[in-house]
Amino acid sequence: MTDSELARRYRPWFHFDVAEPFSVDGVGYTVFRKTMRSDSFPKRSVIVRSGVECVIEYAVYFDYDIQHLYDLEHVWISVGNDGRVVDAEASFHGRYLKALVLNPMPFHDGTHLNIYSQPGKHAFMPSGELFRLVPDWFECCNIGAGEAGLLAMELFSGRISTSESIDRSVRAYIREKFAFEPTLEFEQRPVSEDLYMPWEYLFEEIPRRVETQLQMILSR
Repeated sequence: MTDSELARRYRPWFHFDVAEPFSVDGVGYTVFRKTMRSDSFPKRSVIVRSGVECVIEYAVYFDYDIQHLYDLEHVWISVGNDGRVVDAEASFHGRYLKALVLNPMPFHDGTHLNIYSQPGKHAFMPSGELFRLVPDWFECCNIGAGEAGLLAMELFSGRISTSESIDRSVRAYIREKFAFEPTLEFEQRPVSEDLYMPWEYLFEEIPRRVETQLQMILSR
């Protein structure tokens, strides 16, 4: 299979809080057939172990997080030589966790991982109930909405930057438009195959999307 075919065959099934105001705006995939450092998650090397044909990395982009402008989370799917999913991991606030452990129903049909998104924040867990372990899972979506302003990740250094006035405008916009009360009741929301693209394409697209949103916010 081509990288594109693999990415679509094993794409995760994303589950969101029924009150979640945001949707996935792009998914950048990378297929690792040997151990290499991730370009989209520089803190880790993706290890391709014995018996694994490839590891598919999905960089999941949102125009908004409930606390800041733009968000990037990750899912990694390890595909065995027999075509079966043998492992899965997902990002959680700068770290990554196992995605099959404590997952009450790991797969939709043997290939599509069921994964749950933290309300508003989009960190991933194998079960929606596990978000109850996060101390501010409820408050961050309402009284904490917008508090981080425009996210300035090192990944986009020199391409996305912020200031106190920009953060203030972004904070006010997110609080006004998106603050909500999460329920921890989840529904599966399909992500169009048209939103899947090689990571290199998404990397170039993200700064443009951020600039579009920022100009809209500042021109109000």
